[in-house]
Amino acid sequence: MKNLPLEKQLAHRCFCDAIQNIEDINELKNQIGKLHLLYLQQQVVFAQIAKGCML
Repeated sequence: MKNLPLEKQLAHRCFCDAIQNIEDINELKNQIGKLHLLYLQQQVVFAQIAKGCML
């Protein structure tokens, strides 16, 4: 993980912290779904930023 940029390391740490103590499998699924949506939203923002910089 050390080869990842700091923001990716932080994102991974936040993910691990969010799911660490979840015992209910349905809650775990819910939290993973939320985290995945956040990831996808970030990717959209990064793509929009990249397109803006390329103009």
